[in-house]
Amino acid sequence: MGNGRRLLEYRLDEATNVQESSSVLMTELGFFDDIDQLILDFLNRGDKLRAGESKHYVLCSLVRTQLTKSCNNMLRHHVGDAFAAMRLATDAALFSLLMSHGMLSENDYLTSRRARDDAVRVLGQRIKAGVPFPPIILAIRQVRSDHSSHAHADPIALANRIKRLPGGSIKYSGFQRIDDLVDFRYFFMGMLWVAGMCFRGFLHVQEIEFAEDVSPFLTRLNDWKGALHSHRRSIGIFPERGDEAGF
Repeated sequence: MGNGRRLLEYRLDEATNVQESSSVLMTELGFFDDIDQLILDFLNRGDKLRAGESKHYVLCSLVRTQLTKSCNNMLRHHVGDAFAAMRLATDAALFSLLMSHGMLSENDYLTSRRARDDAVRVLGQRIKAGVPFPPIILAIRQVRSDHSSHAHADPIALANRIKRLPGGSIKYSGFQRIDDLVDFRYFFMGMLWVAGMCFRGFLHVQEIEFAEDVSPFLTRLNDWKGALHSHRRSIGIFPERGDEAGF
């Protein structure tokens, strides 16, 4: 029987990746700290939850944990897994919004996969039919769709894993090293941006369902988002894109 040596060696390889990645992302890592602290401040803003608020609290907490998981996956060179983590985060935000807007009951969310799937399907049908929805719902639905395939074994799960060797053989790596460091920084910031978008969804819930003044958090979020966009442009990534053009 083995002693776990292979798994330990894999973890040591991951640690080496994290060390290399951290030096590349030196100017981006602070943005993670800021959005993580912002979400945490929001979650800890009161001592007691109001009736019907606990589900949104838990789902927002899930977004925070998935952001941590996603960014750690990027540092360890597991890019496909980073997308999968943020797919789960957008799920959490979307289901929270669907429940808040009366399109999915809490009981159905907890007990029925069919009801969850139907709610997402009906949302898409209503959007296609021209029913107006708040922009944040449209954005989260779109990003969730964009990340959905990446949560499965589509080509991005294999990106940069396969190397073709002379003679026609191939070599498979357990890691996904992104050769262009600018692309790597962009992907990392993209995970952060998705987390900020999901957080905006929870601020919307508090505004609409609980009539809460979330302006202090919205101001901090907008400042963070503006700084993230400015940083992206400053390093030459899509410098022509404005703050409203997505990431």
